[in-house]
Amino acid sequence: MKITKRAFIKASAAAVATLPLSQSVFAANNSASLTTDKAATLSDITASSRPITVNERKARIKKAQSLMAKSNVAAMILEPGAAMDYFTGIQWWRSERLTAVVIPREGDIAVLCPFFEEPSIRESLKVGNDVRVWQEHESPFALVQQILNDRNVTKGRLAFEHS
Repeated sequence: MKITKRAFIKASAAAVATLPLSQSVFAANNSASLTTDKAATLSDITASSRPITVNERKARIKKAQSLMAKSNVAAMILEPGAAMDYFTGIQWWRSERLTAVVIPREGDIAVLCPFFEEPSIRESLKVGNDVRVWQEHESPFALVQQILNDRNVTKGRLAFEHS
């Protein structure tokens, strides 16, 4: 029997479309027995967890600054990701528009972001209040330099978050 390309694609699409239905029927049959047997013995492992406090984030920054002093690093620049969240609480994503945190060896941190992102950044920022914005026609790197100058970081090594 000869099958056309179009008929093959239609049959494949139909098979793929019905796959979730068969899986949900299987899951429904198994979940009923799982809930009665296993769920009764499970305990809530999140009951004792607490949100990270502002003081804990400040302590993290102080420890980083101490390590920077030992390593002769003048400032550290973080892009969005786990490190930014770890120190500031900002859960952000990378994009072509620079959003960063500058942690100087001494002094307060600063955040820079595009102008239109400022309200969202401020909403999630847990420590510090120095948020600086840049417009589309401006260089965000000039803003990084200004932050460093304002923190008296005019020479020394800069560390960049590795990812």
